Amino acid sequence: MTNQLLNRNLVSFYCNNCDLDQNLHAIKQENRWVSWYVAFCFECGKELIRKISDPGSDPYYGKSIKLKKEREVYKRDLIQPGESGFKIYYKKQSDDLEKEAETREKKSLEDKKGKDKILKEYKNRSEKHIVKKIFDIEENNSML
Repeated sequence: MTNQLLNRNLVSFYCNNCDLDQNLHAIKQENRWVSWYVAFCFECGKELIRKISDPGSDPYYGKSIKLKKEREVYKRDLIQPGESGFKIYYKKQSDDLEKEAETREKKSLEDKKGKDKILKEYKNRSEKHIVKKIFDIEENNSML
């Protein structure tokens, strides 16, 4: 068994009492089901815990001021098309996407007109039904 005092990792913690982000040397503790880091606040001495096995419930991710600032810095890089701000930060890409959408829409409209024209040629109901089935099959194959 290794000595826990020698096995310390530098881990970021947030203390509610001091409203302070800190990088502290923490001891990793675990049992059969969960593992966590434990350290003590540099200012007030309160025991601070970071959950390793369940980061979704780790309060550090929601409360850390340092982490919130980092998220704001990288927020621009993570903007997706359709989100507010995409057109402002990525004007050229936004314009390209709009042009592609217009082209796709025009092409689908032309395809629909062509299919309607072909269907008008057939007078018999069963023939129209067969042609519609062929169009559906072609459409499904093009999506693959």
